Amino acid sequence: MTTLHVYKSLPQRALYLKMLQLIPTCFLLALVLGCAGSQGIPKELSAAGPILVWPLPPEDPKIQYVSSIASPEDLGISKGFFKKVFEFFFGKTEERIQQPYGVTADSDGRIYIADSALRVVHVFDMPEQKYWSIRGTNREEFQFPVGVTVDRERRLYVTDAERKAVIGFDRGGSAFATITEGLQRPAGLAFNATNNLIYVVDVVRHEVLVYDLKGKLMFTFGGRGAEQARLNFPTNIAIDREGRVYISDAMNFRVQIFRSDGTFISNFGRLGDAVGDLARETRDYVPRVLERYDRLKEEFEKGVEVRLELMHRDAGRDGKSLAGGQPAPRTDPESAKAPTAAAPASRAQRRRAAR
Repeated sequence: MTTLHVYKSLPQRALYLKMLQLIPTCFLLALVLGCAGSQGIPKELSAAGPILVWPLPPEDPKIQYVSSIASPEDLGISKGFFKKVFEFFFGKTEERIQQPYGVTADSDGRIYIADSALRVVHVFDMPEQKYWSIRGTNREEFQFPVGVTVDRERRLYVTDAERKAVIGFDRGGSAFATITEGLQRPAGLAFNATNNLIYVVDVVRHEVLVYDLKGKLMFTFGGRGAEQARLNFPTNIAIDREGRVYISDAMNFRVQIFRSDGTFISNFGRLGDAVGDLARETRDYVPRVLERYDRLKEEFEKGVEVRLELMHRDAGRDGKSLAGGQPAPRTDPESAKAPTAAAPASRAQRRRAAR
């Protein structure tokens, strides 16, 4: 089962105060267990659980685990009457997360999750306790959704690696823009609030492409290489409040940091298996995945062509036409060459010939 885990950043002082608040609860729990014997534990105490943080003390905790989401039921969201009627006649729709990749949230508390396996974007509206999914535009559904981000107007943008596009959706889920200029295999993307631009990572171009909200390509930076500011199969991106851009440079085993205009600042990470290094097992993973995908796609297309050729050959052999025209005449090469032999005469014909 695939699950989305939800965390929140927590100031150090607030975290320690929460831990101190648990001390009386734990003491009271021990007292109840020691004195109550076989009596049940009050619900208030049984609901108290440990606070999960990372990193663990004595390091300064940075994030706290809140909850996990795998389906609308995890948020207490139940299906409405009309939804149940629709599924009664047309069958149930899959709402459980299968293969999440990009995740983002807006200021209204909506969580957007790109599911590459189901080819949808899950939308969890936390304050309204509602769920729905976006499956693409009216003309074409998603093929391989990967990254998601929202702008200051809370409009959603989704990268579709197969369609080689970034699609923009309004608050109602209707597509209003499609960006394709220069894209080959878009993956992660992020909105930069400092300059109102969208940054898209292209894996096979080894670049970051920057667009305005109308879809115009403003500039690019990166390019394949191992030097500083160069990228080697980049995958994901994040932008902080100051507009600094963080790129996961997958095959260089590092994270690179740039200014909003693409100027290099610094990087961290290296290939290795020591503490703080990036995993050696990931070497060549992204290129191998892309190569396998292209190979399977090519084999599939060749298989379709071979199948069509066989269908045409069989249709001609059976005297049929795939184009819906008149049946093709069946011809036997051997019979066409040899003259047609006369049928043997009957007994009555032989007697009449003798007379």
